[in-house]
Amino acid sequence: MPYPDFLCIGAQKSGTTWLARVLGRHPEVWMPPFKELHYFDWCRDDERSLPELYRDRLFGERYVDRLWRRRVRGLPERLRRNSAPGRGVWYLKYLLPPPSDRWYSSLFCGEAGQVHGEATPNYGPLERERIGRLHELMPGVRLVYLMRNPIERHYSALNMAKGRRAVRELAVGVRAGEVEDASLRLHSDYERVLDTWSEFFGKDRIFCGFVEDIHFRPEEFLNAVYSFLEVGPREPPKLAQKKVHARGADRMPSKTARALALVYAGKVSSLSERFGGYADFWRFCSEAILDGYPEGSETVSYPFHESGLWERWLLSGKEKNGLRSGTLREIEKRAR
Repeated sequence: MPYPDFLCIGAQKSGTTWLARVLGRHPEVWMPPFKELHYFDWCRDDERSLPELYRDRLFGERYVDRLWRRRVRGLPERLRRNSAPGRGVWYLKYLLPPPSDRWYSSLFCGEAGQVHGEATPNYGPLERERIGRLHELMPGVRLVYLMRNPIERHYSALNMAKGRRAVRELAVGVRAGEVEDASLRLHSDYERVLDTWSEFFGKDRIFCGFVEDIHFRPEEFLNAVYSFLEVGPREPPKLAQKKVHARGADRMPSKTARALALVYAGKVSSLSERFGGYADFWRFCSEAILDGYPEGSETVSYPFHESGLWERWLLSGKEKNGLRSGTLREIEKRAR
């Protein structure tokens, strides 16, 4: 049975939607019509009987069941926008049968010679046992993992999960339970993710991408990804210059930024020591925010690489080097 050649495993809110869409435009790459198949995090270990499964799909409150209903409701509009041959059959194949390894394999049905992949950011923090079983099924799969300043990533995820109103309330009184949410922090624990996955797949089969590279040098970044996936270089589509889920210039409450900088101080310091480059910038941002940046303002502009923090970092003697993204082995070697 054919399984995907690569998985984009995260990190959540770090450019995975953008990358999945751009990869889907490459003629040598096949991506599923739905991003985030959620097989290895939600579906593979589902022990519900068939009656329970279909009952819950219709009425259940689990995330995976609500997602199923949302995708069914959106199906007519999707088919209106794209009625390519075989697209309707794929949707039926995805939505109707119960999940299984055979079902998952059947979803990857591109043309011969195409590289198949999918992007589900929830795969990143999977437990070691689940990653081991995934490795037994797909020992040769390649992995793509995108990383973003943990402060930004956490806040952006909180924004998505709680809504802008709930997040704005953090400016009035920072609620430790929200800022220190274990699930959100798990998605920002990049070293744990990389160490666990590399234990099974090695450091040469994991491509680590930095959001700053996507911003400053998208064409060079994409060609590095294409090379890793062993597909030909290609001039980036216009989509490559367009951010997904972008709201324009964003700001977070200064109190929240300081709380998150404190939460992630140890992690960004460790990332800086291990990877250097943009991780050095992340540590610089954390230290500046804890020192009171921006002075006299109740909010902090982000992404930080589009704010005054970037210019401050450059003025401190740092230089904009070339592409920092690459395999886990490459970026560790580059930092030495």
